[in-house]
Amino acid sequence: MAVENLKLVKPSELSSSAQEIYQLYVAPSSEKSIMLDTTFVRGIEDFLSGTRGLKSYFEAQEKVFKILEEKFYRNFILSEQYTMLVCQCEAEMDDLRELQKDEGILELHWNETDSTDEEVIQKNYIVSLFMKYFQ
Repeated sequence: MAVENLKLVKPSELSSSAQEIYQLYVAPSSEKSIMLDTTFVRGIEDFLSGTRGLKSYFEAQEKVFKILEEKFYRNFILSEQYTMLVCQCEAEMDDLRELQKDEGILELHWNETDSTDEEVIQKNYIVSLFMKYFQ
């Protein structure tokens, strides 16, 4: 999700946000360092040195999503923790729907998203669940 946020950051804050992601997830000294192909790491380092664009961040993000999906998704979906998280999310949505009825100010529709945004929303949701699961 941190990489997705790069799309929303002001240009003046882009470098510091990208550096923060590097320090947290890519730098070998980080406790949360993710094992990435050297091509991705070099591309990210090239961005930080000003010689390349953000493409490597997004490519690395996609690779991480694929690894999570291939190695962990099935077991995660079948886990008790996932079931509890889904129940918690549904309860929160029920509360928001009740607010909508009471105040008439909020419209929530799970399945009404632009097709171009649907994959991003799904991936962000899965990543947020994974993050809660592994904390």
